[in-house]
Amino acid sequence: MHGIRQDFRLAARGLFGSPGFTIAAVLALALGIGANSAVYSLLDSLFLQPLPYADADRLAMIWERNLPRKRERNLVNQGNFLAWRERSATFEDMAAFATLGRNLTGVADPEEIQGMASTASLFQVLGVEAALGRLYSEGDAGPGSPPVTVLSHRFWQRRFGGDPSVIGTSLQISGISTEIVGVLPPSFKFFSGTEDIYFPIPVTPDWRHSPARGVMVIGRLKPSETQQQARAELTSISADLARQRPEINRGWEAYPIPLRQDYTRQLRASAAVLAGAVGLVLLIACANVAGLLLTRSWGRSREMALRIALGAQRARIVRLLLAESLLLSALGAACAVALAMLGVELLQRFIPPELPVAPLTIGWGPVGFGLTLALLSTLLFGLAPAWVASRLQLTALLNRSRGQAGSRRSRSWRTGLVVAEVALSTLLLIGTGLLLRSLVALESVDPGFRSERILSMRVQPPRTRYPSPAARSDFFQRSLDEIRALPGVEAAAGNSFLPLSGSGSATSYVVEGLPRPQLGSEPVADIRPVTPGYFGTMGIALLSGRDFASQDGSEAVAVAIIDRTMAQKHWPGRSPLGASLTYSWDPPQTVRIIGVVGDVRHAGPSQPSRGKIYRPYAQESAFPFLSYVIRTSGDPERIAEAATAAVHRIDPAQPVAEIRTLESYRLAAVERPRLRTAFLSAFSILALILAAVGIYGLMSYAVAQQRREIGIHMALGARRSQILRRVVGRGLLTASLGLGMGLLLAGLLGKAVSGLLFEVSHLDPAAFAGAALLLALVALAASLLPAYRACKTDPIGVLKSE
Repeated sequence: MHGIRQDFRLAARGLFGSPGFTIAAVLALALGIGANSAVYSLLDSLFLQPLPYADADRLAMIWERNLPRKRERNLVNQGNFLAWRERSATFEDMAAFATLGRNLTGVADPEEIQGMASTASLFQVLGVEAALGRLYSEGDAGPGSPPVTVLSHRFWQRRFGGDPSVIGTSLQISGISTEIVGVLPPSFKFFSGTEDIYFPIPVTPDWRHSPARGVMVIGRLKPSETQQQARAELTSISADLARQRPEINRGWEAYPIPLRQDYTRQLRASAAVLAGAVGLVLLIACANVAGLLLTRSWGRSREMALRIALGAQRARIVRLLLAESLLLSALGAACAVALAMLGVELLQRFIPPELPVAPLTIGWGPVGFGLTLALLSTLLFGLAPAWVASRLQLTALLNRSRGQAGSRRSRSWRTGLVVAEVALSTLLLIGTGLLLRSLVALESVDPGFRSERILSMRVQPPRTRYPSPAARSDFFQRSLDEIRALPGVEAAAGNSFLPLSGSGSATSYVVEGLPRPQLGSEPVADIRPVTPGYFGTMGIALLSGRDFASQDGSEAVAVAIIDRTMAQKHWPGRSPLGASLTYSWDPPQTVRIIGVVGDVRHAGPSQPSRGKIYRPYAQESAFPFLSYVIRTSGDPERIAEAATAAVHRIDPAQPVAEIRTLESYRLAAVERPRLRTAFLSAFSILALILAAVGIYGLMSYAVAQQRREIGIHMALGARRSQILRRVVGRGLLTASLGLGMGLLLAGLLGKAVSGLLFEVSHLDPAAFAGAALLLALVALAASLLPAYRACKTDPIGVLKSE
């Protein structure tokens, strides 16, 4: 034990005696371990920590998927939900729910709040209990039952200051007096995570016959059942339902997904790329430190030889070097904690706010992971120098001059580590280049509209005050007229669902006069009710026909405008104007086409239009809300207050929600790819710096070991430019070996990121060439300073010292 303590004292003395070496090694380790600990915290939160529900591994979201259209996460038909719940033997229970906006009125500041309507079984399925009061039950959803609501903890705190006396009081929700019966726990977050209130929806007989798909479903498996058994059972039930109701269910089947998998489906590929990137950074850091230690051990080879000559055992020398590695690991891990704390703050932006996971922290899990990495790193970068030291040849070292302390073996080890660093850095740089190229392509996509200088806001007049479609249409028209009259407003219109907003509605349709497709394989298009002037306000090109006008009212002929995708699909080379189509509404709607407009990428810049049917809002009463778009002559945010006041002049009790610029929607659509690319770019820069340090260290070491040889060459007439080319050439040769290996690895492993790319091949020549050029420049820069020092060698001084 005394010997071990002495080893650590000597190791500490040696490290503090070489501050430059120690700082470089500790910094490299801290960056590698800190980045890995931060990303581990992200992965732990997303994929390992239990969700805040009882026995969450037994929960599954149940979607419907359309097999002919390869659409996997569709809303569920209400009648199918009832059939699943009644026939399933693998699920304890199921609940249906839908999210929607509701107006909170009867208060000083009316506002639109987010609500979730669900069957009474939702909280039982999730295993949640009330923090205050009670949750609603089947009796609250029956016919004639007084309306009740349960508040989210966040809304209770924000609107009522956490006052427990709100239980039993009433709220005016969309003009209906609703009793508050309970408050949910603060940790409860489900689905979108933004709901303010929850209220029961009655299951009526109409559900069994409805053709619509409009609810989401979650189920809880029985303890003895598995996800695979549940999927097989629901597939069988779906096949039976398709036989019973082919007009609704042909081509459709239930598609259960474990809840965690459903929550994280869009993050898995990105998380895997981040994990791989930080793993590469750690390997590069370990190779860098191993190279530093190896160089240092060979620089101390005469010292070690003298220790052995004076009686020190080789095992003691190895133990001393391993003690130095352990100390470096400990120092690196300590510094890594601080870096990881900064990293988790940045990575927190990577997690969508709706996910029910705790905020990222550096707790025992990430700290333990970092310590484990530190110990493993010790083995990675400490064993090679220790092994080399154990094989020192005493006589040769004592007889060798100071300038010859190195050997071919030492240079091979050091060169091999630098080649590995460059190869891994190349792989990381190419991955970053691919994502950068993809991001540029994504951001340069024409979305089909002009987002600049447009303010949007959502308005949803309650049915209690505006019971008919005509009344709602009149309210929208009058409030839009008020907004158009404001100074600085160039145009204003409305759409039910804004592009890139993440919401929408779609249905199947058939074209009159064309062969009817097979049942269940009908084409699908988005349905968008809009007001006259919408296309001009948004800058959407009118390609043929006419725009909607005020005469396209509820009593006029039902008309529609389609986009270019639909026109080319069904009327290639000819005009669709005057043709008719019928879409599967309840009841079905037949419309005549009066115009064709350009395509709009509604779902996102990477998702082309699947076809859109625009309808005049006055003729389409299914949606009791509109999002206004207001084009301004200046900064759109400056008009927000005046536009809200214009709506309140028509109805002072009408809330206005989601007041934001259309440009913010466009930026949000590429936020995750931008974050992913930014993180990978940071890791690549770090890897590039470490690789540069490795090449510089290798060249500096080579120059120091060949100082006598260089001096002799210069004494015999070698020019300084020859020495410069020789040293730089050796550095570039080493880098080119690593570069070649990295290019080969990138070619083999490039498919790992192909799912994250947009209009860019995983073998993109520009990304490969850019990475190669950048690494060549870094290698050249890292080799020039040692080469310059070699050129300054004084041959006379070198020969005298020898």
